[in-house]
Parts: sequence; structure tokens; C-alpha cells
Amino acid sequence: MDKASELKQALLDRLLEIVKTGVTVMEDGKPVTLTAPASYLSVAKDFLKAFPPSDLPESSAPVGILKQFEKKLPFSEKTN
Repeated sequence: MDKASELKQALLDRLLEIVKTGVTVMEDGKPVTLTAPASYLSVAKDFLKAFPPSDLPESSAPVGILKQFEKKLPFSEKTN
């Protein structure tokens, strides 16, 4: 694995840990775990935009499923 891939994987691992468990800060001299702040989540979002996971379903896949249900919805019928 090259250095760029190592760095990308290390960043991914750390961001995933932060999103799952939060961040630890010192409060009154004691460590306290808080939910990940918005700034961390923003970095994680930008990371996903730059390196989208390859195992995500295609964006068009759910649309087909929704089209099946659209016909059954009461508000989907046109009224004059």
C-alpha cells in the first residue's frame, strides 16, 4: 500500500471512529465523550464526496421501487 492510500485509510478509520463514538474532551479535569461536532461531520461528508464508497447502491435503484408505490398513493391520482 502506498503512502497516499495509507493516509486515506487512516483518515477514514479515524473519521469512522469519531462518527461512531464521538470525541473526548476535558471538562473540569475529567475526560468526557461528546457527540461528534458539526465540524467533524462536515469533514466526514467532504471525505465521502471526494472518495465515494464503491459498495453504495446506485442512486437510480430506489426510484424504481418508489414508482411501484406511487400508483397506490391516494394523492397520486389526478383530479379535475
